Amino acid sequence: MRFALPKLLASALLLLPPGAARAQAPSSCEPACVNTWITEASYSRRVAGGPSRPNGGIFGAYEYGEAGAWHLTATTGIVHGVSRRVGIGAVVSAGLWSELYASLGARLRLGLSDEVALDLTPTVVIAGDDEGVPDAMLDASVMWRDRIGVSVQAGAITAHTYRPDPPPGDPYTTTRRRLAMSAGIRVGEVPGRIGILADAAALAGLFGVYLLYCGGGCD
Repeated sequence: MRFALPKLLASALLLLPPGAARAQAPSSCEPACVNTWITEASYSRRVAGGPSRPNGGIFGAYEYGEAGAWHLTATTGIVHGVSRRVGIGAVVSAGLWSELYASLGARLRLGLSDEVALDLTPTVVIAGDDEGVPDAMLDASVMWRDRIGVSVQAGAITAHTYRPDPPPGDPYTTTRRRLAMSAGIRVGEVPGRIGILADAAALAGLFGVYLLYCGGGCD
């Protein structure tokens, strides 16, 4: 009889609906210890790291580049909850930051409450070699129910400074690394998937216009 009892219990568990067995044995990790798929679309504007004219006017030395450039990013990946308030995972992103780029990164999710989470995402750019695209970026965002929130991105870019009257023997243009930052909004889940599709359609349309008007060469 004692050997039949475990078999009866196992048979009963097989007849339970999905998730019922988990409900019978709660842990300190529930309900967070699950895999969460990430689908995010981000829209931000450069708030630091654009060109500047430290000496004033057009006659002094100045940096040139993209001022107030708009950036868009599409991100997908997975986060696994290791506790009720902490999750770790990996993401892949593609977007427009001065030019098209792609990156890989890790995701650390910290639950601030049952509905609000702080996401920290360090990434490494694997495609997109323009000097205006950082080699690596750190992304921080605060999301509500993983649907909408705000985000900040930061990375080091190459800045060019033009000097109209350099000292004898010095070049007119010098380069240096400087911090660039952008800030904006982020949407996830269904709005994020819609945003990713809209971004892809917009970029495809721009590429089509480019081929239409510049297929034979553009000046």
